[in-house]
Amino acid sequence: MIFNSVDKKRNHLFLFEITLNCNSSKILESRCKEINNIITLGTFILGGVIKMLVLAIKVILFDILLPIVDKVFDVLTIYHYITNEDIWWAVATICIIILPGLLELIAWTHSFCKGDTSAKTWCLWSIFFGPIFFPISTVLWHIVKLCKGEKAFRNVYPTSMILNCLQAFSESAYQFLLQVTILMLTWTSIEYNYIQILSAVSSLIMLSKCAVEHHFHEMSAKTKVPKFSYMIPGFLMYLIHVTSRVIVMGILAAYLKGLSIAILVVFAIPINYCLTRTLKTDWNKRFWTSVASIPLPICFVSKDDIPAMPDAGRQFHTFYKWNSVLFSVLSIVTLVGLNLMLYFDVFLKYNCSNLPFLSCQNGSIDPRENAEEMCARLTQCASDKTHFNFKFYGNLTVGVLSIFDTILVWMQNAMCPSLRGVSAGFLRPM
Repeated sequence: MIFNSVDKKRNHLFLFEITLNCNSSKILESRCKEINNIITLGTFILGGVIKMLVLAIKVILFDILLPIVDKVFDVLTIYHYITNEDIWWAVATICIIILPGLLELIAWTHSFCKGDTSAKTWCLWSIFFGPIFFPISTVLWHIVKLCKGEKAFRNVYPTSMILNCLQAFSESAYQFLLQVTILMLTWTSIEYNYIQILSAVSSLIMLSKCAVEHHFHEMSAKTKVPKFSYMIPGFLMYLIHVTSRVIVMGILAAYLKGLSIAILVVFAIPINYCLTRTLKTDWNKRFWTSVASIPLPICFVSKDDIPAMPDAGRQFHTFYKWNSVLFSVLSIVTLVGLNLMLYFDVFLKYNCSNLPFLSCQNGSIDPRENAEEMCARLTQCASDKTHFNFKFYGNLTVGVLSIFDTILVWMQNAMCPSLRGVSAGFLRPM
């Protein structure tokens, strides 16, 4: 009886331990699931926070702070010209600053006249994004949209690209070219010209950043946002492209004066427009491409035409390659013509205020009225050596940089694979 009683107690104890272990396993499993759910939720939230943080840093740096700094430098540059009585340089700088807003006004007015836009929308965009308020409104627009969160900003990303591209390709590109040309005409010293240098550099950074971002956005048929890490190699590549081309254009424009605009309008843009036939898109996209792709290799393509392209990246690169050949050939032909005009002393007249820094004072260069002090900036030379430095250093610079840019464009996809866009990993959905 005693042994039976002990056995029963042992059986009850054994069953109790089994029950306890089973309950413990269920509790442990339940807690593990809770922990896994918490970890999954935390990872999701952390990933969202990181994405938002990266996007916020990119937008704040390049779409808010950089445009503000750029416009401050532009205003200081205008003030510098006015205080030094270079009124025409100030007027030219102001005209380029208002160009994006003027184009926006024309576009919305055209849409309103066709009946595609309401009067309220026309007033909103034409006034707040018109010639006067465009630089300020663009910055405020990005601040407001960013404050609404990452998802909301991605929904309006195409509009952000339109505003940024309008700013970069119509203002920053030609502001950079204008300031570089003025520097070559009025260079005195770092202390005297530093604000123009800062204005030119800020325009260069804005243009290069927008160019590489636009390149990726176009390849995705305007449906995705490029990752910041994939933009860096292309950004550096475009820095080199823009710098090389603008230095070439600046040297030629400094010597040719108004003739450079005639060459641009009569030869460069029409021939470039013919090359855009390789893109097989709308005529208006081709026209904007023919204008914007003079200082850098870039293109505009309708989003409806991208899916029809077997390889958008390769198609873009084909246009870039022939665009670079055109730039190189046209630059060298223009350089030859400039040398002939200087040799025979025809069409081109200079004074102390507009003689480029590569040339010197031989005693026959007269000062501009009320600007005799500008003659002091020029180095003295013999009568037959006025343009000697240009004929050596100028010709060498234009020739080398033109050919270098062409070689770089033809090799850029091999040197910078991300620009090919063969992987969807460089893009995020909007």
